[in-house]
Amino acid sequence: MSKGVSMYIEELKNNYPGFERFIDKLEPRRKHVIRERLKGRTLREVGLDLNVTPERVRQIEWMAYRHLMRYSRRDRKASL
Repeated sequence: MSKGVSMYIEELKNNYPGFERFIDKLEPRRKHVIRERLKGRTLREVGLDLNVTPERVRQIEWMAYRHLMRYSRRDRKASL
């Protein structure tokens, strides 16, 4: 997996037990990108699945990461 957003998503997955619950809240396209990237597929491979460029996959991945961070922060605040 390349460094960048995927590295942060992997870290979030490993350190936050509710990660799968947050993945399920994402839009289908974002969910697909995150799951495939966590499996180690490249931006190009995922792009071929979705019929988009690797750059667009990177943008979708970044948007998904932002949403995951928002969900995790919200969840942490609620548990306090």
